Amino acid sequence: MIMIDHNLDDKIRRRDLEVAQKEFMDYGRQLDTAVQNRDRLQDKDFDMKFIQGQMPSLQEVERLFQQQFKAQERINASNRKLKKVKDNIEKNESILKDPFTKINKYKRTENEISKLQAEQQRILAARDAAQSEGNAATIRIDELRDLFRQSGVNFEPSYQKGTDVTSRTGEYQKALEDQNSKAKELADKLADAREEAGRIGDIMGAYERNIVDQERSIRTQDRLNSANIDLFNKRADKKEAQEAKKAQEKLEKERDRELKKLQREQQKDAKDASRTFVQGLLMKTGKRSSPQQSDLANKALDAIRKNIEAAAADGNIDEAEMRELGKLYVAKLQELGLATKRAVNGLKEELTQGLKEINAQIDAIGKWANTTQRQKRPGGIVNLPYRKR
Repeated sequence: MIMIDHNLDDKIRRRDLEVAQKEFMDYGRQLDTAVQNRDRLQDKDFDMKFIQGQMPSLQEVERLFQQQFKAQERINASNRKLKKVKDNIEKNESILKDPFTKINKYKRTENEISKLQAEQQRILAARDAAQSEGNAATIRIDELRDLFRQSGVNFEPSYQKGTDVTSRTGEYQKALEDQNSKAKELADKLADAREEAGRIGDIMGAYERNIVDQERSIRTQDRLNSANIDLFNKRADKKEAQEAKKAQEKLEKERDRELKKLQREQQKDAKDASRTFVQGLLMKTGKRSSPQQSDLANKALDAIRKNIEAAAADGNIDEAEMRELGKLYVAKLQELGLATKRAVNGLKEELTQGLKEINAQIDAIGKWANTTQRQKRPGGIVNLPYRKR
């Protein structure tokens, strides 16, 4: 009957080890996907920040539109002057062609044509200069259009009737706002992707440690089973019974030592996991928050992270500790320059919610580690709280 129990236990342990190994591989594939997604978003976020760094101010763009507009006005004025000068040249040339034109008038007309031709060259030079200035502004505006397109934003300044420099500048401002919204959305996705990759990595680490424990337990039980078979095969006389008793006591001590060692290792894993949850805490600011506010929120969190770890060291962050941590966090936010009451209160509530989630996670990990106290034999399997059902 004892041998049957041992065989059944051995099958259960090996089956659970196979399940844990399969789940470990499944999480490995999930981690590969999460890391690829994180890296892709990280590249896009870098590109977005690089593009935003190249965008000029509203005042600079308004000057570009002014330059473009004034250049076109100068070109139009030059064209009107050129037409008038050309008409005068043609009129004077007709006088020269008249065979009845007197010599004195002929010479005056030649001088007038020379003056008109010189004026024509000056006007052409001025028009060319205006054209160059207008082209330079247009090229720069086209570059801005391309930068917006790279960040997924459409920017097409309108030159239709009824539009002016002010309206086109407003279109640029709207494109900047759309670009900032896309940058914020991308930053939020990147933060979520980093958190997801970290979460799966933590799960895989816990699975790996648990698999090592299970394999060690199976090896220990194999030695115990082998020893038990030897005991059953000994002759049942008094001397051999005494030897069997001593051997059994030795095996029991070895089993107790192994069990205590497993308990210590699993309790250590539980503490490490709770520390990981504290380190992984991130502040999620609202959709209207700027990237700077998000950075300030997490910088303030980093400044009190050790205080959070100290509060969580006994396995629970009580209400008094939460209030104290909230005061520290508010003080750090104000020190960093985030002074609006609405933003500070919102972040304080977000911190309190995060601390409660840490309590729940620590409690789950603690229950998992404590279940080893109920193990009756080496190799008994305790599933991780993340294990699929």
